[in-house]
Amino acid sequence: MSTASWDIYAEQMAHLKYGFPLWSPDPPPGGAPIELGDVGWVREGEFIPLFNAFRDSDDRQPHGRVPAGFSPLSLQDMMIRGPREKVSATMLCSRGIKSRNVSAGVAVNAGTPSSPSGTIDFSFECYEDSGALLVPRPRMMEHVILSTRPIRAYMETHFDTWFEFGAHTLGFDIKEDDIRFVIGTMKTSQWEVAAFRGHSRKMIGHFSGALGSGAAHLAMSTSDFRPAEVHHRAGPPGRLEHQLQADGDSTASSAGLGEQSSELGAAPTPVVYDQCVFIHYYKRKRRRLPPFGFRLKGGAGPSELPRRPEDDRGLSPELVNVGGAREDGSYGRGDCLSPSSVSDDDSESEDVTVDPVDYLLDYILQKTSSDTAIASDLELYASLGRHWQVRAVSSTCTAGCS
Repeated sequence: MSTASWDIYAEQMAHLKYGFPLWSPDPPPGGAPIELGDVGWVREGEFIPLFNAFRDSDDRQPHGRVPAGFSPLSLQDMMIRGPREKVSATMLCSRGIKSRNVSAGVAVNAGTPSSPSGTIDFSFECYEDSGALLVPRPRMMEHVILSTRPIRAYMETHFDTWFEFGAHTLGFDIKEDDIRFVIGTMKTSQWEVAAFRGHSRKMIGHFSGALGSGAAHLAMSTSDFRPAEVHHRAGPPGRLEHQLQADGDSTASSAGLGEQSSELGAAPTPVVYDQCVFIHYYKRKRRRLPPFGFRLKGGAGPSELPRRPEDDRGLSPELVNVGGAREDGSYGRGDCLSPSSVSDDDSESEDVTVDPVDYLLDYILQKTSSDTAIASDLELYASLGRHWQVRAVSSTCTAGCS
């Protein structure tokens, strides 16, 4: 079982179905925000772009070059929705967290669009051994591609050159299965993320902070007196520093020690939504011989019914209704994958990032004669419907019904 903060966070926030959760939503210094058409991989909770499939080879490519034989994918005739508001919530939590008390307030200068700040005080109980929190400010904006057939065809044609480009031209230590094509982004302006892992299934926590300032605190207590591992990040750093300065100036002004910008007629700066907290994506997987300890079973019978959460404490897999795979590597509804379990007996202590799309790719390859499988997280959500759960237990990762 991974104890890395980004793995705990990704595992615990996957149930929201907003895409893959990023522990590091902010681009690196000098880097560009994540955009539709970015092709890259996720390292320690941060999306690392290789190139953008929609831009020309000389148009702001992340590394100034592109894969061999590159030709951009045209956006003409593609249906794209957004950016538009998707979620306006004070806090998003993992499944096992139950609220005891939550209160939110408004900071001194929170009325201007350029300073989406405020305060929050949140007490909760967690009934799992792990949990995660996300505080997006002021809201989350979604931008997503709805016309996905051209993307699937484009991946099938050019994917091999992408891996060659990333692994050999750029020298990244990646596998084919790591590469993702971004078809959707969920962005905010400022954020705080937290993840924790303990040793019991009953923990009490308290989160408090001044949103937008990065001054947040998360404390956990457990029933067995063994401390939980607690991780926390806030960002973006440069914007937080500016926010702290703005808070100080506003406080000084209200005390008669300075002038407020509104008195000088200064127009408020629009909120910039460039911090990507979730991504929707496509992945491709090639058929290969299974490693030792790999087990994948399809075609559950009617007697194999989904178990209730209280019947299963995370120690065994459950049914996954992902639809029936077709011979062309796509899938349809009406079949079952049961149970789906990935395990490597030689690496039980290895930290593994859970990506639920991998289970759908494995299922497609198991049910068809196709040499490759292509699937997205949105296709997985649509097929599973409300029967959705992601768990990681030791080295075994399970997607199943709740």
